[in-house]
Amino acid sequence: MDKYTHSESKTGTGSAMAFNCGFRPKYVKVMNVGAGLSSLEHTDTMASGEGFKEINTGIKSFVTTGGITITDYGFILGADANVNIAGQKIHAVAHRM
Repeated sequence: MDKYTHSESKTGTGSAMAFNCGFRPKYVKVMNVGAGLSSLEHTDTMASGEGFKEINTGIKSFVTTGGITITDYGFILGADANVNIAGQKIHAVAHRM
């Protein structure tokens, strides 16, 4: 990855978890590839904890809590019950653009 893109895989915890990108991202997408098969997207124009969510049934929604919060050096994935599931694999990509 270049200095404007960061990708990382972690195991979900069910609690807020930090991702260190080394930069302040403008766009983040987090995908649960376990049984949840759900995703969250966040742009720097959204408030902390917000995100556009799509779950495995195809339902799309805008969440205002438990989503993604941008930090100076990465982002925090909140405790969203469909994406941050304890023990399930999470893949994330962040772009600075």
